[in-house]
Amino acid sequence: MLDLCIFDIKGCGCAASGPGAGSSTDGTTIPFDSLALSVIATTPALNETGISINRAIQATFNKPLNPATVTSATFLLRENGSTAVTGSLSYDAPSKIVVCKPKVALTASTAYIATLTTGIQHVNNKSLEPSYTGPFTTGPIGSNTICSLNLVSTAPSREGDTSMPPL
Repeated sequence: MLDLCIFDIKGCGCAASGPGAGSSTDGTTIPFDSLALSVIATTPALNETGISINRAIQATFNKPLNPATVTSATFLLRENGSTAVTGSLSYDAPSKIVVCKPKVALTASTAYIATLTTGIQHVNNKSLEPSYTGPFTTGPIGSNTICSLNLVSTAPSREGDTSMPPL
């Protein structure tokens, strides 16, 4: 299955003219399949800091992938660039998103590198070129708390008052 494409090459508008092809403004046909497979977005973003220690790592691609090529050998997550992080990988074909869920929480205040290798391939067996490396850093413990609730007292506010104020 080939997607329709809409893209811009060197400033000239180029829109899809049919399954698998596009036409530039000068009439040149550009086959969709000739576009390189690439990572177009990641979560966390490149060099992002303060990341939750329980966050999944995601990569969005510009083309559909051959799911058999998304493995622990082609999607690597490493702590401080060397210690491998184990987890599960999944691929959502409609959104073209690969998700890596670490088996255990990441270490707080630590640098990580997600690497997607050229072993990841498009459905037509064209490889990711070049490989993608995305560093990010987790935040300190407690930095990802949205809100906290501290119970100060369970006693009525006035002596003899047994009513509770509305929440």
